[in-house]
Amino acid sequence: MFRRFGKNGHIELQTSENNLVVSVSIGAIIDDIHSDLLTLQHNAELALIEAKQHGHGSVYLLDNSDKNRIRETADIASQLIHAIDHNELYLVFQPKVDLSTMQPVSAECLVRWQNASGQLISPGQFIPIAEDANLIGKIDEWVLNEAYKTIQSWKQTTNQIMPVAINVSAQQFHEPYFIDSVKKALDLYQIEPELIEIEITEYSLIEDNTLAENQIQSLYEMGVSVSVDDFGTGQSNLATLLELPINHIKIDQSFIKYGLKSTKGMKILESIVQLGASLGIKMTAEGVETQEQLNCVMKFGCHQVQGYFFSKPLNSDDYLTYINSFSK
Repeated sequence: MFRRFGKNGHIELQTSENNLVVSVSIGAIIDDIHSDLLTLQHNAELALIEAKQHGHGSVYLLDNSDKNRIRETADIASQLIHAIDHNELYLVFQPKVDLSTMQPVSAECLVRWQNASGQLISPGQFIPIAEDANLIGKIDEWVLNEAYKTIQSWKQTTNQIMPVAINVSAQQFHEPYFIDSVKKALDLYQIEPELIEIEITEYSLIEDNTLAENQIQSLYEMGVSVSVDDFGTGQSNLATLLELPINHIKIDQSFIKYGLKSTKGMKILESIVQLGASLGIKMTAEGVETQEQLNCVMKFGCHQVQGYFFSKPLNSDDYLTYINSFSK
């Protein structure tokens, strides 16, 4: 549990010459009276880490259930470092279907993790931990290079090559070297830039709008497409996107799952699709699983859909089989 103190997480200290404003985070523990000093110190450090993650001016009280959760998180982070270095990660590809032709036109590549014991670790579990442990950059780099290598292998075996969308975290997207790393990889693996689409989240746009604009413009000039993933979950809006060379917007699946259950939700979804289309931005609906959902997004004017209605995420070989089946 945590609490805040002070105004905006700060406290004022008065000296004989100045008033100082400082931010303070405090970690406190409830522990066994018989615990040794090193254990108490370690647990207090865990509490302080948690307090800092809740922002300035937080007091975090660590109990036994917290300790178990934090230790589990630390254990997964440790396993994840091993996974990155020992090829336990792999990619799957979920097709995106053009609604005017009902044909696949591209795919999103997604990272998966099967640990050494054969257990599948959900991305919903390990991605947040990777972000907290500052490992997300290493995962992004691995995904980028693995996606390039996969496309290169496809080019040697089939003529049915479609663009691949690659998710990039806000942290990686804002790195000064990111643009150079994309270009070097394209050159190294001899991949045409039009075969790559970089997917970023709304948070990537609002965290540093100026830097984001420069990065997107550089990708655009390189010939690499940019899409905004999970649109509708952050604080950006279509007016913000008007100034940027964005190619696609992917409407978050929560709009599809819950928004279509009410008249108000359907109107909001329809307005998003129509406004995006009026700006010349292709709109993709994520998480389409039923015929009813498909009918609605087609009616609203979505250009593309992605979801289990058409296909689950597939390994590389199954994905090629899937797209080749449409050319017969």
